[in-house]
Amino acid sequence: MILAGLAGTAQSALVTVGTADYLNSSYNLIADTDSNLVWLDYTAPENYWDDQMNWAAGLNLTYNWDSNSGYNVSFVDNSWRLPVVTNETEGYGDYNELAHLILTELGNASSLTNTGDFDNLVEYWYWLGTENANDPSEAWAFNSVEFISSSYGEQYTWSKSSWIRVAKANAIAVRGAIITASNPNPVPLPATAWLFGAALLGMAGLKRKK
Repeated sequence: MILAGLAGTAQSALVTVGTADYLNSSYNLIADTDSNLVWLDYTAPENYWDDQMNWAAGLNLTYNWDSNSGYNVSFVDNSWRLPVVTNETEGYGDYNELAHLILTELGNASSLTNTGDFDNLVEYWYWLGTENANDPSEAWAFNSVEFISSSYGEQYTWSKSSWIRVAKANAIAVRGAIITASNPNPVPLPATAWLFGAALLGMAGLKRKK
């Protein structure tokens, strides 16, 4: 686990702010301070879109917040969810919340090699929580691995229950939050400031005596 003082680098706005207990294990809670999102570092096994949507929405986790992370988290989403599409364009690009995480924040331009504090990202298709606006039987998905007929980093729409390439896809849960910097350790006053304050108190005492 990387604390906020170490994780707040120029390359990434990702900070581990705690852990969550799930299925008798502990998984990192990783905040994206740029996007105001908190990711659960757990990849759900391959399943159909409806099943993955229900899985994320039904998560009931026990949280263990890291008081030394340097950040406070207050969820604004009522429940966990799948990452959503931000630009309904097929192909490669920062077009959804998961793509932003993998391509932009983690800096993986051509393959999933940099995972930062994430231990459980996988190279495969991930369902996104956005339906195809033109066909509600389809939903968007993001590719984090190179296939023969599709490329890494691309998003497409596919049938929720019967894909051409694969029958099921993985899922990861995310939650919108207000993420604010905290100051767990008070900054000590410089010695000069302390001496100046002591001098002012001394002068005030002399005036009272007069």
